[in-house]
Amino acid sequence: VESRLDLNDLIANEDGNLVWRQGGNFAASCNNITLVYDGAFLVCDAINKDEKSVTSRLALNDRIVNQDGELAYED
Repeated sequence: VESRLDLNDLIANEDGNLVWRQGGNFAASCNNITLVYDGAFLVCDAINKDEKSVTSRLALNDRIVNQDGELAYED
């Protein structure tokens, strides 16, 4: 079973920190976006308010779960 979630719609960049937020659009202000540790963490170079690039990461398993083979977001 293939399942997908649009993380860009669930995550935001707040001053260089990745945070959970509906409609977040983090990809607009992050570079080098990757998943690490078998997809457990999203890591990127996020632009902060000073327009500097800082490495930021977010644990996806805090809110993304497997429900009967389908990826789901838990608020």
